[in-house]
Amino acid sequence: MVKILGIVDNYPYVKDLRKDWGFSALLEKDGKRLLFDTGSDGSILLNNAKVLHVDLSSIDILFISHYHYDHTGGVKDLLKVNDHLKAYVPVPLLHEDEELRSDLERNGIQVVQCRESMEIMDGMYSTGTMGVEIPEHSLYFISDEGPILVTGCAHPRIESIISRVTELSGKKVHMAIGGFHLYGTHGGALKKRVDAIYATGVERVGPSHCTGDNGREALKEKFGDRYVEFGSGVSLTFS
Repeated sequence: MVKILGIVDNYPYVKDLRKDWGFSALLEKDGKRLLFDTGSDGSILLNNAKVLHVDLSSIDILFISHYHYDHTGGVKDLLKVNDHLKAYVPVPLLHEDEELRSDLERNGIQVVQCRESMEIMDGMYSTGTMGVEIPEHSLYFISDEGPILVTGCAHPRIESIISRVTELSGKKVHMAIGGFHLYGTHGGALKKRVDAIYATGVERVGPSHCTGDNGREALKEKFGDRYVEFGSGVSLTFS
């Protein structure tokens, strides 16, 4: 069984959670804990973790989807309470990317670059680094209903990432959760993107963060009852 809990997001669903332009989620399986991204502000990460009764010192693995501040801004504060992490990151491209990797290593954190798809933890996998201008990798695992995909911002396009997981797993993706990077997309361009997401055959979507209000509404209209609200404070469980 895998539990996913939103910790940092633009969309908070629990009282006293602080809103952030950023993303972070906790995944738990068989007593092991993985933190997917850290949001943009360490104080928000620490506050929300406290509100949600998440002990950040118990995190085993840090998964960084990509190197933008809204996903890495909480790293320094996380390291103040947890010095035994193992971190999985996409292949660095820019000097700033290398700086984060170096900071982690200077703090005694083992860093693994996920150029290709690899197992991260107990049946959880990296898609491998995707994208040219913005290197990013996503996380997936296989549930009884099919693969579950978690994305940070989906800069390589969410439909492409869904297709990659289908190719890697040999199964149709059951659900995609996280940032779909549709904010700022409107009208016909938005409809075309939503249609492309639908055409991948993904059964359910839980978009948040950089999907944007318009994107979320368009996906809700397209997917109907297969649309799931997701954000900080939302907990989902998969067998």
